[in-house]
Amino acid sequence: MKTKVVLTPLFLCLALITQKGFGSYLVGDDTLVSQTKQAVLIVAGKVSDIQYIYRGDIYTDVTITVSKTLKGQPNIDKHTVRFRIEGGIWGNIGSEISTVPRFKVGEELILFLQKRTWGNAWGTGWSFYDGLYPLLPPLYPRINTLKENGKEYKIAQFYLALFKEKYCLNLPVEMAFRLIKNAVKAPEEVALLEEKIRPIKDIRKPENRGKQKMESPEFLAMLESELTKIEAKIKEKRAEQ
Repeated sequence: MKTKVVLTPLFLCLALITQKGFGSYLVGDDTLVSQTKQAVLIVAGKVSDIQYIYRGDIYTDVTITVSKTLKGQPNIDKHTVRFRIEGGIWGNIGSEISTVPRFKVGEELILFLQKRTWGNAWGTGWSFYDGLYPLLPPLYPRINTLKENGKEYKIAQFYLALFKEKYCLNLPVEMAFRLIKNAVKAPEEVALLEEKIRPIKDIRKPENRGKQKMESPEFLAMLESELTKIEAKIKEKRAEQ
């Protein structure tokens, strides 16, 4: 259900999935491997601009300044991605859909994008920037700055398999990039790695709830070892071709 509210004050009314909202919400197998397979574009970057427009309904145009491309090609130029999502603010009216995320200028993220395959909203014919849409669920990984022992670290926060065995990961950004790249190049191997990670990082375990700190050195060492093995197999296959 899509809702419109007068913004005095603005509030979010959670809604049910409608046909229109469903176009931006992908359900089913929501593992990292599945996400990378279905995404036509994966980029890391910062939200640099947000514009609201009205085309019969309210939409939000989000611009990402890209710092790293992990799959595909940005749709504006090599450093810029722009996409349009339903909902936003127009005058004193706010339109929100529970299945569509809201973005903030300045936030850093790793965004998985998919082609919009079923056509424009209700056949209205309005442009949707190459049909690119945020790929959900899970929620896109946020990149946060973490301070520990007087040092600052950039970590990517993943929340995966929301409709199955839930698990979360707080990884150094460069390791997160490696994990995603390996999922693109060697999906079968990373799928096995996910099966190994899931019982360890199950978010339902008390020790994993509410944590926003870096993973333990032991866990990172294990993940480093597994990624190195996968990367070696990728090189072997490439050499054989």
